[in-house]
Amino acid sequence: MFQPSIEAIQVEDEMWVSDQLGDTIYRFDLDGGSLGSITGGMDNIRGMAYVGDVVYVCNSGDQGGAP
Repeated sequence: MFQPSIEAIQVEDEMWVSDQLGDTIYRFDLDGGSLGSITGGMDNIRGMAYVGDVVYVCNSGDQGGAP
């Protein structure tokens, strides 16, 4: 189970939900079914945006390889 999210965005036919404390982005289909997750290179996720064909993720920390 993920922690409180900061943001949920629609990326094409998926919903992406950020887990700020777990440093994870969870992916769901539009019916709520799980499609997996994205991890690594993120710390303290603060927001996301889908622009064109790119998803931008903003984080506030630098642990775990986050820039």
